[in-house]
Amino acid sequence: MVAARSRSYDAVQTIADTVTWLETRPAEWRTVVATRTPGRGIRDATPEGFDVGTDIHAYGGGAYVQTPAGLVVVSAGDQRCI
Repeated sequence: MVAARSRSYDAVQTIADTVTWLETRPAEWRTVVATRTPGRGIRDATPEGFDVGTDIHAYGGGAYVQTPAGLVVVSAGDQRCI
């Protein structure tokens, strides 16, 4: 099945000239926060092996937020914010 192996993109946010989004990577069994900035291109904003996700979507929560001060993400494994 091709869809099960395809990356998907969600929850796009922008601040100034930075674009941030969730990128699901089935081959890695995880979701990352990726960013694109002029001069730096596209890169992962979360560490290698980190899986982003939250159980509170039904209540309007999100798995991450990009602010001018930095990035806050929720760990899918234990639901802690970092």
